[in-house]
Amino acid sequence: MTKHQYTLTAQSRISAALGPEKGNHTAVHRVIPGAVVRGAMATEWWRQFGKKTTAAQEFAALFDHGLRVGQAAPAGATLTSASTQVCKYRPKGCEAVVDRAILLAKAIDRKIEHCPTCGGVLTTDAGWHTNDMPVVRVTATELDSNETAATGNLYSRDALGAGAQGQPLTFEGSISATSDGALDWLDGAVIQVGGKRSLSLGLVRVEISAIDEPTLPPPAARSIVQLVSPAIIVDRFGAAALSQGALVAELSRVSGDRLAAVAPTASWIRTELIAGWHMQSALPKPADWAMTAGSCVVVSGLSESGRRRLSTGIGYRTAEGFGDIQVLDPRDFPNPPEPLGVVEASRFKRAVAQRHRGQALAAARKGLAAVKAIHASGGDPSGVIASAMRSVGFLPPAERAVFETLLGIDPAAIDDAIGALK
Repeated sequence: MTKHQYTLTAQSRISAALGPEKGNHTAVHRVIPGAVVRGAMATEWWRQFGKKTTAAQEFAALFDHGLRVGQAAPAGATLTSASTQVCKYRPKGCEAVVDRAILLAKAIDRKIEHCPTCGGVLTTDAGWHTNDMPVVRVTATELDSNETAATGNLYSRDALGAGAQGQPLTFEGSISATSDGALDWLDGAVIQVGGKRSLSLGLVRVEISAIDEPTLPPPAARSIVQLVSPAIIVDRFGAAALSQGALVAELSRVSGDRLAAVAPTASWIRTELIAGWHMQSALPKPADWAMTAGSCVVVSGLSESGRRRLSTGIGYRTAEGFGDIQVLDPRDFPNPPEPLGVVEASRFKRAVAQRHRGQALAAARKGLAAVKAIHASGGDPSGVIASAMRSVGFLPPAERAVFETLLGIDPAAIDDAIGALK
């Protein structure tokens, strides 16, 4: 198949509902599933070619065997893997990111428990981030026989509105077809994605463009495989398989390589229930458990040909955009920064003259331990810091200033500093 990029430019609000359930409120997808886009494209195909006597055969040949439609992500959206941690409270200027999959792939044995920039708490931040996409909530009531609001029947539905400065939203995705000319009918067409089509919601213009596939170096000894869209994987009995082992087994099956997980990292696998509504039949689709976008694993044994085979997706329903992956090369990423406590401790060690180093490091460890104890009890550390400063009166003023800075670091970084001073 030949891979292209498609771009959807919104002509109206878009409301692709999350799941088939009916309720008083309908939430919507920020990243439009490939199944939704594919269904809208199928409707447009029938509108253009439905009168042909061979329409059914041509439709089956294209949509059943010759077309793969990926999900549509908002332009500028970013995907964060489940192995990534960021500073939880994001103090001003702190943009530290710790990706443990990169550490594992690079064989860096470093225990990072706190933010390396500010020493704060780390938290996961997995999934797609759509840059505060504007969501409009529309509220409506059911009318009774007198065409007045029925008591208790109040409904609301979200819809994706205009972008920044009123610019239309744009979404991007990949689409693969058996030949270059197989998508000519789609380029420039206006289709409708999502629900409430009778209200003219979901109107988007489609543009098809070529993709320049980059020439990649051979895979590294360890590669990071990350799901870009949810992957539906089942075991030999047809039941949902949601473990790291199941993901590695499926990657091995599709790639043709004997892959192995570098380490057990079950927490990097996240799950969700995939459900939806089939517009043509007006029936709900069967629900499938899937691994979410951002789930990842570090594997060894991936070959260049195996990486190419993985580009077609893994698991079931790949024609609808499920099971899209990307293989990340750890060599493309810089090593993570040293923790704040290690940085400040190293700075102090460099500043202290050799003749004072042993005594100064012992005073620093003792002073930091005292500061940590005061913080733990909720007390004011200023008295302890003053006492520690008196204990290093033998140091020159410049070295004492660095020592005072070390004692004033974030309490969360103290353990790292003490460890680096040993």
